[in-house]
Amino acid sequence: MLQRDTSKWSSSLEWAIGILGVFVAVWYLPGLTRLSIWTVLFLLVLAIVLEAIPVPIGKTEATLIFVIPLGLVAAYSSSAAICVLAAAELLTPFLVQKRRKWSTWLFNAGQYALSAYVMALVFHLVAGQSRVAADSLNWRVVVAVIVSGLTLMIVNHLFITTILRVRRNFVRSDLVALVTNDGLSLLASFPFVLFFIVAAGPLPVLAPVLMTPLAFIGQLFRLYRRMTVLRDIHTAVLKLTSEFDIDTICEQAASTAARVTYADAVSVYTLSEEKDVLMPSIIYPTTAIHDFNLEGIPKSAGGVIWSIVESGTWGYVPHTKHDVRVKDDGANGREYLSLAVFPMQTRGETQGAIVLYSLRPYAFGEYQEYLQVLSGQVAVLIENAKLYQQLQEQSWHDGATGLYNYRFLYEELERWIRDAEKTQKHLSLAVLDLDYFKKFNDTYGHLAGDAVLRSVGVLLSGMAGSDSIVARYGGEEFAVLMPVGPELANERVEAMRVAIARHVVDFQGYQLQGISVSAGIASYPDHAMDDRDLLLKADSAMYWGAKERGRNRVACYSPEFDAQLFVDQLTGLYTYHFVNIRLREEMEKGIQSWGALCIDVENFSFINSAFGFGVGDEILRRVSLILTECLRTNELACRFGGDEFLVLLPGVSAHELAAIALRLKRAVQSFRFEFANNVVISVRIRQKLDVVEDVGESGAVFELVGQMFATLNDHVVSELPSV
Repeated sequence: MLQRDTSKWSSSLEWAIGILGVFVAVWYLPGLTRLSIWTVLFLLVLAIVLEAIPVPIGKTEATLIFVIPLGLVAAYSSSAAICVLAAAELLTPFLVQKRRKWSTWLFNAGQYALSAYVMALVFHLVAGQSRVAADSLNWRVVVAVIVSGLTLMIVNHLFITTILRVRRNFVRSDLVALVTNDGLSLLASFPFVLFFIVAAGPLPVLAPVLMTPLAFIGQLFRLYRRMTVLRDIHTAVLKLTSEFDIDTICEQAASTAARVTYADAVSVYTLSEEKDVLMPSIIYPTTAIHDFNLEGIPKSAGGVIWSIVESGTWGYVPHTKHDVRVKDDGANGREYLSLAVFPMQTRGETQGAIVLYSLRPYAFGEYQEYLQVLSGQVAVLIENAKLYQQLQEQSWHDGATGLYNYRFLYEELERWIRDAEKTQKHLSLAVLDLDYFKKFNDTYGHLAGDAVLRSVGVLLSGMAGSDSIVARYGGEEFAVLMPVGPELANERVEAMRVAIARHVVDFQGYQLQGISVSAGIASYPDHAMDDRDLLLKADSAMYWGAKERGRNRVACYSPEFDAQLFVDQLTGLYTYHFVNIRLREEMEKGIQSWGALCIDVENFSFINSAFGFGVGDEILRRVSLILTECLRTNELACRFGGDEFLVLLPGVSAHELAAIALRLKRAVQSFRFEFANNVVISVRIRQKLDVVEDVGESGAVFELVGQMFATLNDHVVSELPSV
């Protein structure tokens, strides 16, 4: 009832002021007969154009219509000032298609007529009978223009404030914003008013025509503003075309929106994965963060932002206190009096919204086109970023276990090292290798092996904790990156080893158990100062500290492992462990095609038993020397184990690999292995070769190598070496 009475009183007051003002304008209408009808019509059209095309000035938009009543009252008459201003306010809403209540429409015209009437009284009071000379401007007229201009603005706002108070909608910041806006308009109008007054002295008929550029100036300002804003938006979007970080995209969008609209705060909201919460990705400026609810706006809470986002079209709330939809505007206590919401949509899917906030009411009426362009472009950028992140997530994960892969491990390890350098903190890397996994695969099959890898990966992820990263390092190897020193890392990894030893994997009704791991640990900065060295030393600790010392144990890096890391002590060839590391590094450089040559010395166990282990060792050393002499520097040769040798050649064809294999076989079998007592042994070798194309990780190469050696070992040779 109170609201209905308030609306009734405010409408009555609007009608009263409107009717009184129009009556005053009609009363002064006869005074227009002193001017030409064409002059009056021209001034009326100019006033309508100036009112319809506001000039953007900083955060506000000013109208130059004040030039008309101030110029007319000084150059012509009070009648011209009052009647032309009132008529312009009556006609402008129809021409620009602004919908208003009839009482409000009449009130605007009436209050302007009354304000112009008071302005005219003040002007004549200050100026007296003084008028403008043909070649000079009287200082009393200048003072009168300034004082009467201020009077026009003050009286105008007194009427508006009165109506707002009756409506119970008066907000002090509203008055400040309106006075600031009109103050800038008045300040911009004074030079044109003075020029109009000076021109009216010698050219009373042409003076109105000389004011025509005012309309063009306003339009030029608007076009310049439009071009500047669109250029800024285009520049910002262009910078982000190769950006795939959503936070960076949102931050640039927020800063651009704030810059072009002069918003006091901008929040870029993105939808949660469940699409039921608008989460503030970025709040600009950062000083406004405390003004907002960082937990987001749930869909269940409703509110104007969700309402506009679901509508799919932009929405503007000129005054938040006057809009019943404003339940949750995202703000956390601070009162923003106007907001504009621009949904970010692409291909019919909503990505979020750009929301502008202002401490002033009616702040964003002219920014629809600009922000629609920005929100549309940002929506496309966010969609592309999400697709890129999905692809990156897929490229960072191992398909068999679901864990991160070695690519992600390398990137994270490098980043962790950089952060540790800055924060002076410790980190540790553990490499865990499943013991006898090849025999496990041979016994139970590769599907069972994959099940074990997956199950162990889940176990490691659960035990590592949220502060650590677990990755499949390659083949049957896992890596765990932890933000702790060597002592605590050793405790964690030992607990993992014990848990794996007790772990049972259910596979197709069978319980697979007896799984064990060998683990090596290296820490920054205790053992290494960069990521590559840390990887090598964790690998070294795993191989030489755990594998070679009995397996199913955890070893922390020790300098004694370095001598055994790269070179096989018996043959002088690379170790299998080192070739594995080198192969990964070469693959990172883009080498995806490899030739594998597996070599096995025939009847080597017979040589050992017949001539002794010393002779057998010497044969292995001499075979290794022949391999080294026959290979180039970029071709990797290692002692694979026992009497087995492995040669890996990058980028060779099957024909080239066959030629190299033949050359090696002839070199070994033509060599005279002479020993004491004139003993000469003719050594023969068996070979298996293959070329793998487009290989993605070293594990695939070594899985093939394992199968090739298994084929060689299945071959039985009856012919003994000749002596």
